[in-house]
Parts: sequence; structure tokens; C-alpha cells
Amino acid sequence: MVLQVTQMKINNAILSLIKEFEGFKHLAYICPAGMDTIGYGHVLSDAEKSKYKDGISEKQAFDLLLEDYKEAFDQISRVVKVSLNENQMGALVSLVFNIGIGTFSKSRGLDYINKKDFINAKRELFDSKIGFVKVNKVILPGLVRRRLAESKLWDLHV
Repeated sequence: MVLQVTQMKINNAILSLIKEFEGFKHLAYICPAGMDTIGYGHVLSDAEKSKYKDGISEKQAFDLLLEDYKEAFDQISRVVKVSLNENQMGALVSLVFNIGIGTFSKSRGLDYINKKDFINAKRELFDSKIGFVKVNKVILPGLVRRRLAESKLWDLHV
């Protein structure tokens, strides 16, 4: 089944993957990229910093995760010009949730996707073993595992 990227369907495998790799944090913390974050990797806006100053429940965190999922899906839908299967889209949602739409939009991986060169797209997007922590490049074991999980999902056919 090919899914037009304009039709959002929540992929429970991706929600589970994001929850696993982000982990639940009741209180705000600074993520490796230096951003105020809470729940399942939700980056806090200035307004949310005061709203969640005393913490967040798992239900609130899950609701924010669903909003972030939709936002990532919508952002991807604006830049991907070809049809993807549900698992490919889900893998991209996890990736964009993690690296941001700006990084994804400038990637060679996106160029490959839009040329329907899914083999090279996978290599460019999911074989990354280096994460950026502020301005330094470092190997992040969690990122290596996450990209591997996304890569495996990318390869699954619906």
C-alpha cells in the first residue's frame, strides 16, 4: 500500500519508538542540543516553560507527543513530493522529530526521496552514527540505535 504523505495516519510503532528513545521526563531538562525539553522530547516554547514549571504528567506528555507527531508529519508532507508507504513516513517522522525539519529539508536524503531513490535516501538519512551536541560532533550510542530502528522500519513494506 502506498500512502500519500498528505494523509496522516498515526503509526503506533513510531510512537513507541519515539517514546523509547526519548524516554519520559516529568520535569524540564536541557537536551543534548541545548533546548529546554520535557515529556517525550517535547521542546518547550517560552509560554510552555512557565506552564510546565512544576512538571508534566504522562498523559500530558503523550498529548504533546501526538501534537509533535502531527507537526512533524505536516512538515514532511510539505517537502516530500512523492508517495511513501506508512513505514517510510513513520521513519521520517521519528527522524524529523529528532533532528528537526530544517536539517531534514537541507539533506541529500530528501533530494534522494524526491527522486524516488529510496536506497540512497536510506543510506543518507539513517546510517548516521554521529550526533551534534552543541557544536561538537560526537558518537551518541542512543542515536546509533535510533537510526538503526528507523532504518529497519524504512525497509518494512506495508
